[in-house]
Amino acid sequence: MNHATALPAASSSYGAKYAAAGSLALADSFARPWRGFGAELRRHAAVDAPGFVQPVTEVAIGIAGHGRVSRRADGEAEQRFEAQPGRFCICPGGVPVDHLRLQGEGVELLHFYVDGGLDPDFAARTALADWPYAGGLADPLVAQIGLAIAQELRQESSGGELLLDTLGHALLARIGQRHTGAPAAGPATAGRGLSPARLARVQAYLQAHVERALSLEDMAREACLSRFHFVRAFKASTGRTPHQYLGSLRLELAKSLLAAGQESIEAIAWRLQFASASGFSRAFRRELGLTPSAYAQALRRR
Repeated sequence: MNHATALPAASSSYGAKYAAAGSLALADSFARPWRGFGAELRRHAAVDAPGFVQPVTEVAIGIAGHGRVSRRADGEAEQRFEAQPGRFCICPGGVPVDHLRLQGEGVELLHFYVDGGLDPDFAARTALADWPYAGGLADPLVAQIGLAIAQELRQESSGGELLLDTLGHALLARIGQRHTGAPAAGPATAGRGLSPARLARVQAYLQAHVERALSLEDMAREACLSRFHFVRAFKASTGRTPHQYLGSLRLELAKSLLAAGQESIEAIAWRLQFASASGFSRAFRRELGLTPSAYAQALRRR
């Protein structure tokens, strides 16, 4: 059944039914410049949600813990399945849900929400309007993508918005291809890199816009390629993914700003598109072995 509907922008209200049941929000993407989708990581004990209309298409992926789910929607037969790591379920936007129940302790789920900001062409190519109301699904790649998104939500990295953008599109493409019968959402490539001229243009673009919230779409447009072709070609040329490359540029700029000593750590984090100063500090320490404060102090002692 086609449940396509006009979807609002990404919002933390999507998980209101879980919050009302007392589930704990561990991390989310709502403060990040993520276009077309959003995600939150929640720990559930018990959920007993009465009837509601699903606001947006949602994919829930098991991260940790075990539980049992029972749910029914649109007058169809009740679905019962295990909530466990690697298993996932789909609830299309616009579906009238009769009830949703989850029993278990310490069940951690990644809730991935697809909103109205998603590129219409990409939504069509992943058959988003025809996604099924289905639960207890298993797919190793979907599980791996879910774990990677959850990790990035827990520990923000430099260039993390590009990583989330890449993972989000990969998740949608995988589900669209494997679980709806849609064709692959991107062209195949043979590992060829960007031409020298294109690579130079993209690198100059990234350098000039290192303080902006960049998406894969922005970068691919600069290279005149599709998102999927661009990611593969960029890595073939540089040995790094776009988000890794942008992250390294931002860390180099962070080092320069810390050396200048004119801005606070909070201001630098904001300039470099981190959601918080603590997220910036963790990312900086992972890469350099020092917190920004310790790095600045070491420079002053020289």
